[in-house]
Amino acid sequence: MPHFFLMDESEMQEADGARLRARLHIRAFWTLMQHKRFAHGVCTLYDGFHHALRWFYLSHAIELDVTDKSTRWTHEIYRTVEQSDLVTIDFDFESFESLLAHALRSDFDEMNQDFDFEKLWVDIEKVFYALEIMPFDVNSLPEENEATRKAMGLH
Repeated sequence: MPHFFLMDESEMQEADGARLRARLHIRAFWTLMQHKRFAHGVCTLYDGFHHALRWFYLSHAIELDVTDKSTRWTHEIYRTVEQSDLVTIDFDFESFESLLAHALRSDFDEMNQDFDFEKLWVDIEKVFYALEIMPFDVNSLPEENEATRKAMGLH
């Protein structure tokens, strides 16, 4: 995973850890796309999406009136944030979850050479902006290292 060896979540506030993890996964998504690692890229992007939602949820817990709710399940966090008045999200979450399920199949990379990842990015980028994860300076992130690249399946 793109955050392995680059952060120690036990030494961070939960919200700060979620924000950094989301940003590391966004950067890794593009690295994986360059290497045509589509399945791993979709899974990485989904993890980034989950942590972007967690960051927003934790950062706005009082406004969302969710101080006693868990941040474990992506679809529950998504529904809570989507139904709030704090942010407008226009995103086909069900299709993204379906894409994730498909990406977990072993033949995904070979079957999706022509999948429009640019369109997926355009759609989800709007969510990242709405959730205040973007923009960010890529150079402010911890540098990828060999151990991280190996964890992402890039040797």
